[in-house]
Amino acid sequence: MSGEYQTISAALIGAIPGQIRCRRASRRVALLQKPKHSRTFRIIVVLLAGIGLLLSGSSFWLAEYQYQHDLESRIREVNLQNYNQTLILEQAMNHSLAKADSVTRFVKVQMEAQGSLQTAHVDLLKDFLASGFINQIAVADPRGDFHFSALEQGSKMNIADREHFRAQQQSDEDRLYIAAPIYNQAARANSIFLSRRLNNPDGSFAGIVSLGIAPDFFSQMFKQLSLDSNNSLIFLKTDGTFLARVPSVNAPEFQTTAEAYPVVEKLSQGLSTGQYESVGIVDGIERVVSFQRLTDYPAVVLLTWNKQAAFAGVFDRRSVYRTWAELFSLAISLVMLLLWWHVRKQHQAEASLKAANEKLESKVAERTEKLQTANEELVDRNDQMMKLQQVLTLKNMEMISKNEEIELLNHNLLQLNETLELRVDQRTKELSAAHREITLQYDKLKTAQAALSFSEERFRSSMEFSEVGYFDVDLAQQKLMISDQWRERIGLPLGETLIDWDDYLALIHPEDIARRDESMRTHLQGDAAMYEVEYRLKLPDGQWMWTRVRARAVRDIQGNPARILGTLSDITELKRREELEKYRADHDELTGLLNQQGFFSVVSARLPQHPQGALMLIDIDDFEMFNAVHGRSAGDEYLKVFGRLLQELFGQTAVVSRFAGYAFGLYLPFVNDGDQVSAVYEKMEALFVETQEGTFLVKVSAGVSLVANRPQANLELLIQQADIALNHAKKQGKWCCWIYEPMLKALLVRQQVLREELGKSLKNQEFHLVYQPIFDIRKEKESIAGFEALLRWTSPTFGLVSPSEFIPVAENNDLILPIGKWVMEEACRFSIKHKQIFGYFANVAVNISTRQLALPSFADQVKEILSRLGVPAAVLSLEVTESVLMSDVAKCVSCLINLRKVGVDISLDDFGTGYSSFHYLSKLPIATLKIDKSLLDQLDDVDAKNSFFMLESLILMSHKLSYRVVVEGVERPDQLRWLREMNCHYCQGFLLGRPMPEEAVLKLVGNENNQ
Repeated sequence: MSGEYQTISAALIGAIPGQIRCRRASRRVALLQKPKHSRTFRIIVVLLAGIGLLLSGSSFWLAEYQYQHDLESRIREVNLQNYNQTLILEQAMNHSLAKADSVTRFVKVQMEAQGSLQTAHVDLLKDFLASGFINQIAVADPRGDFHFSALEQGSKMNIADREHFRAQQQSDEDRLYIAAPIYNQAARANSIFLSRRLNNPDGSFAGIVSLGIAPDFFSQMFKQLSLDSNNSLIFLKTDGTFLARVPSVNAPEFQTTAEAYPVVEKLSQGLSTGQYESVGIVDGIERVVSFQRLTDYPAVVLLTWNKQAAFAGVFDRRSVYRTWAELFSLAISLVMLLLWWHVRKQHQAEASLKAANEKLESKVAERTEKLQTANEELVDRNDQMMKLQQVLTLKNMEMISKNEEIELLNHNLLQLNETLELRVDQRTKELSAAHREITLQYDKLKTAQAALSFSEERFRSSMEFSEVGYFDVDLAQQKLMISDQWRERIGLPLGETLIDWDDYLALIHPEDIARRDESMRTHLQGDAAMYEVEYRLKLPDGQWMWTRVRARAVRDIQGNPARILGTLSDITELKRREELEKYRADHDELTGLLNQQGFFSVVSARLPQHPQGALMLIDIDDFEMFNAVHGRSAGDEYLKVFGRLLQELFGQTAVVSRFAGYAFGLYLPFVNDGDQVSAVYEKMEALFVETQEGTFLVKVSAGVSLVANRPQANLELLIQQADIALNHAKKQGKWCCWIYEPMLKALLVRQQVLREELGKSLKNQEFHLVYQPIFDIRKEKESIAGFEALLRWTSPTFGLVSPSEFIPVAENNDLILPIGKWVMEEACRFSIKHKQIFGYFANVAVNISTRQLALPSFADQVKEILSRLGVPAAVLSLEVTESVLMSDVAKCVSCLINLRKVGVDISLDDFGTGYSSFHYLSKLPIATLKIDKSLLDQLDDVDAKNSFFMLESLILMSHKLSYRVVVEGVERPDQLRWLREMNCHYCQGFLLGRPMPEEAVLKLVGNENNQ
């Protein structure tokens, strides 16, 4: 059989080379049938055609994109140019109108003061007419008749029907009114009339003073600008009334409604400057319009561009872009045509190759048929071999099965033997353990018997020498046996072994008998396992001794109580301590007043019966400072005296308590309204505390919750409301009293929400900085010298929150530390961005809080930020207020000196609101002095002359001390003029620049650099 198997294997091995040759031939035929190179090339041609179409389309898209980019750049350029020119026009118009208004004010002051104009004043007014700026000056009486006219031909006129006369007659305000252009009969020319109301001493209407300005004057002023024929300038009132235009036109054509000018709608939305597109009213041409509202007068300046002319260059470039795109598409088309020709040639070559493939396939088919016949013979021999192999496999499986049965029997015998041995060993160990346990139990029993005898003897001895007594009562005979030391203590006879039970019971305090009887009865009836009771026994000296009894009844065979065995303990001292602890739990140890727990207990019991009165919480103001100055012993004495004064002031009807520290609580049942609260607080303000350290006026902050306002409220709620009112009183500056209102809780809830949201504000990126420019005003044209970085926060709940509200919250919770660090880093990054755009770092000032300056590592933190970001130290200015420095002068000065050494600028902010001492300033390492807005506002007071000299002297002295002076809060042109007269170098305020975001600041600097 094995020889036959070898024959079949050899036949199979011999057939393998023929099969391999067959498969190789098949692969050659397949390669000829599938010209791989040709198909790949066609795919590449198709892809290139698609790419060509994509490139052609992209060229047209890029041309259109470049056109849109050029158009947007030109729009920004036109808007920026318009914005700058409108600012110049706005300043010129303000100046011109202010000049004309000064004439009307002059005439008004003279007429109201003297009733007429003097000759010198008339000559002066005629000189104004000669200048050509003004073509008419007149004064009209209440009927409209001219009282005075600088033109002789206008002296007989009546203007009662004129717009400016009626407007002043109907208004009580002292304001400059600008009327629409009309024909001026006196000047024989068109005029824009400016007028002011004249008042009698009693305030009644006394006429008007009017001043005529020729519209051509504004046109001449507009023509001084470098403008081409595509521009036009328009001067309107804020209600849309036409005043002047370049090119000039007849005024009546422009007496339109306000809706004719879109700028009127923009102004009504609160905008003061901006741009928009509109169609010209005169020529119907589409124009780009920039507008700027005058800051001091109700007028607006418009500058327009012809949109078609302004963007002509952009439109021409669009045609060029399209031409290049068409040429590029033509080139792509030529390339695609060449590729198509190449593919066609390739297709012809593939047809020739296909014919050769068909001849080769017929030869391969014949060879394949022969190989299939040989393969069928090999398969038959293989089947015979498989049958023989199956027979051998069955025999092998039978032998393996017999061997497995023998091995299983051997394994079972081994397991039975091991189990038997384990059981024998285990039983032997159990018997040994039982023997040892019996021996141990016998030894323990002998030891226990000896210990019991010793314990009984020791118990008898200890009872004789201890404070605990024992007793035994025979209930049948009513006889008592009690230890000798207790007989002597409670006065019972010593010679007798047994005494009457009733003699002992007679010593119990009458108030305790019922409690003793009830406890005894409960135990004897079986309701209590032990007889336990506490009562007082009368001693021979008449004192009472608290006694604790613990006993158990001994019953007879029938279960009836026969005897009572127990012990007696003296717990008098324990009771005394319990009473003391109870007192201490409800009273303050220092003052003897009720504490918070005692206050709560007493008032809670009284409120349900009498729901009236007021609950007041009091804090002694600045008590920590008193302790620091006079010591804690003096502070304790102060609290004792103050508590006694409160008790004496309000008597026994009130409940007075000390909650903790220097906080006191009062319940005043006789106070039910605000007037009575005020009277009570006034009494407390009149108190004086006399101590060994001296006599001190009492200063307290108080919060009150009226029970009458909330009769259903519990005490806990009333205390909470009074506490809210107290906290509010402290925030108002202390030394005041505040009655709770629901609004106070709303404020507290708001602060809580702000506190929680502030904790997540940095992570959520809710902060941003705005920058207010600081201007150098030494030259006629102001220039930007630096910026002050101001923090802004947009709360997810409340929106934009004022810094004056969230900064104190951040300081109270140490959140100001990470926020302050973020502000310094962002300000430095702004300075870096400024350098990247304009080539130099921007000077930036950052406000610093008390908590930051108190941080030991603050100076190192500032240095690390400057080093990490690569910003020069001189670029950064840290602004601190006088109050911040005074929190810890020595520590703050040391920190600032450290920063000054590395070049950081230090500014003293809000100077003039605090200590304001040059002697004090000389000790501070500051380089810049920022004068507070309040000193500038004083120049408007009645005694402005003194204020002027004081501010001028302050600036002069600061310069002598080499301080750089910055005046804050400049909001009007006259204030800027005053500062220049005082030789002030720097200022900031809304007049020159409001706080603005980073993008607007960079745009402002760019505009300044381009001028």
